[in-house]
Order: sequence, then structure tokens, then C-alpha cells
Amino acid sequence: MKILLAAYDRDFLNSYKILMSEKYKDVSTAFDGAQAMTLLQDNKYDVVVLDSRLPMIRNADIVKKLKTDQTPYIMLTDRYSVSEETEDLDLNDLYLRYPFSPDMLIEKIDKVTKSIV
Repeated sequence: MKILLAAYDRDFLNSYKILMSEKYKDVSTAFDGAQAMTLLQDNKYDVVVLDSRLPMIRNADIVKKLKTDQTPYIMLTDRYSVSEETEDLDLNDLYLRYPFSPDMLIEKIDKVTKSIV
């Protein structure tokens, strides 16, 4: 399974890449929206895990690309209501609120990918 993990916190990226690589053999990372978009242009992912606070490109623009490509995603957020940054996003999309454990993220990934298998 090919996963893109995009988050602005590099410590989070490094830690979760190591943890996720134990189960998923192909985990790529991006630390900002521009890097995520470049990776999305050049690769096809089974699922994208996207932090709601990515700098450089609005999340709504990244999500629009994911929806066009029909790539499932999980939005990581600490928000409890829809804000200007996320107003264009479909509220039915799968969210995971901070704080969460690695097991919770893996459970969400498995849930999303099971629905596309």
C-alpha cells in the first residue's frame, strides 16, 4: 500500500513514518502543501493523510486534487468546527482529531482502504 503522510511538524512526520512503515511498506512524507502537491502530481497513492495546518497551499486545493484523482484521504485536525480553511471540504470526509495514537491512525487508514478494495 502506498501512503502519503503530509504534516508541517517534522518530528511528527519522522515518528509516524517509522511507526507506519512497520505495517505499510511504502510511506512517503511531505512537510508542506507545495511538496505534497508535487508528490501527488508525480505519484498515485492509495491513501493520503493530510494535516489541516499545512503551509504553502490551502488544504482545500489539495483536497480538490485528491477528489479529482479519486484518492481517499484522512484529514488530521485539532479543530472542532469548520473554518475558512476547511469550508470547501466535504464534511463527510474522514477526519482524525489531535491528539491521537498511531493505532488510531492505522485504524482509520485501514477503514478507508477497506472501502476501496
